Amino acid sequence: MSLPFSSAWLARQERALALLPRSDDPALRVAAARRAASRGILPEVLAVLRDQQRALPTDRARDASLEKLGRPGSAVVVTGQQAGLLLGPLYTVYKAASAVVNARAIERESGVPTVPLFWLQTEDHDFAEIDHCYLPAPAELIALTGATGRAPPLVKLAISDHGEHPRTAVAHRRLGADVADEVATLLEVVGALPHAESFVPLVNATWRPGRRVAEAFLDLFAQVFAGTGLLLFDPRAAAVARLLTPVYRRSIDQARAISDALVERGRALAAAGFGEQVHVRPGSPLVFLHEGSPEGPRYRLDPEPGGGGERLTLVGGEGSVTRAELDRIADDEPLRLSTSALLRPIAQDHLFPTVGYVGGPGEINYLAQEAAIRPLFDLPPSLTFHRARFRCTDAPMRKLLADLGCEPRDAERPRDELVLRAGARRRDPSLPPPDELAGQLLYEFEVRLAALGPAALEVDRKLARALERTRASVERAVTRFGRRYGHALAEQDQVLAARVDRMRSLLHPDGEPQERRLGLPYFACRVGTRAFIHEVLEACVPFDGTLRELAA
Repeated sequence: MSLPFSSAWLARQERALALLPRSDDPALRVAAARRAASRGILPEVLAVLRDQQRALPTDRARDASLEKLGRPGSAVVVTGQQAGLLLGPLYTVYKAASAVVNARAIERESGVPTVPLFWLQTEDHDFAEIDHCYLPAPAELIALTGATGRAPPLVKLAISDHGEHPRTAVAHRRLGADVADEVATLLEVVGALPHAESFVPLVNATWRPGRRVAEAFLDLFAQVFAGTGLLLFDPRAAAVARLLTPVYRRSIDQARAISDALVERGRALAAAGFGEQVHVRPGSPLVFLHEGSPEGPRYRLDPEPGGGGERLTLVGGEGSVTRAELDRIADDEPLRLSTSALLRPIAQDHLFPTVGYVGGPGEINYLAQEAAIRPLFDLPPSLTFHRARFRCTDAPMRKLLADLGCEPRDAERPRDELVLRAGARRRDPSLPPPDELAGQLLYEFEVRLAALGPAALEVDRKLARALERTRASVERAVTRFGRRYGHALAEQDQVLAARVDRMRSLLHPDGEPQERRLGLPYFACRVGTRAFIHEVLEACVPFDGTLRELAA
């Protein structure tokens, strides 16, 4: 089976590197940093960024980054993510930490003052992707389900969309009264953890009814990353939209050339054995239109069939717009436009002197497509960095792993296998191990069968085939019995089964990587917010996306 593009890229396969170069060579990074620094940042962009930082809790390190970026010859390392509830999954934290560490490393090796910047993706409208956060279930709840063979539940905190249009950009959504209920549930779940008393009040103060979702996210994120120098940026602002008008216009006016380049890149990806992350629609501009007003529902635009490309339909909506009208909107109401996934990196590098972007697997997949259209926007290539990847274990988990005789990566193994293996370590020595019992039974059968064989064959030569079928049937039956016997031995210890489930629920929850399922709150409450972020930053290896074990 062919690897996804991002996996092949991480594995440094030539077929992937030919489409999206890696940033392993320090000379490439130095050249990219100097190229970015030569562009500088426009005063208008700096003014927007300054205003947005003022709205956040005071942070001297962030102020210093802003001052550094305002000096000629500075550059940025960018990352970004959607505004997930309570900061969303852990990989959001890892992306930001990677940007901080990579910016520091680039500054050391190039001499170019470099700051990290987090681009909050508030233009997106898929509320279902950001309306929740998962926590490990309390240990006592796992104990109740451990002996049943069912995976222990995660606690899902979730907020409602309050009946808003499903295509409303996240930037324009506000928190309802139900967020207070979810914060109360958070306290119930983590209240007994050592540092809950410092983290939960932060959540209470930031995720409040009536606040914009993006505002709550940025407020909490700024405090979590205080002292790191990370700048936070919300692109969904009128001043930003005006600065992006040239990008929007070019996306509209050169839609056919852009889609042709993307189609050609799709062929190159297919020839290398890869698929496309983002489906390309010929002639469709890479902008979304917000119907009626900036707060209106957001629609992708496709050329109307038979219209010669001059009229565009609102995909999923009922209206249409001409290219001339779209050009007018770009000039007069640019906040009614927003970027698609493939246009977002273009917008980012139009605004900022970017050395490179820190992304996850999905983003790297579409950056392999986006690289093909950069020349059409007069932008140089940008470096791509894979975010850091971690599997976290706290002190209680490390003790549990030792007791079970497991490594953190064992959480990816099937539950029954882990239960059997752990049970073997604690079994009553008077009871034979499952494989030994099966061997004994098969041995006794073979001895009897061997003694019977010659005599039976003298009675009827046709019995030889029947004997072989019987032997195979018995082997299967004994193997099944041995497996059930071993499972029954292990399941006698309900506490053991619950401990295996506890391990799996924390390290590979719901069969997914920990960083894609669990959020920050558990670890912030277990080891402390500052301590956890410090450990993540210390464990980050610049420009490296290898999965690492993190003892938090």
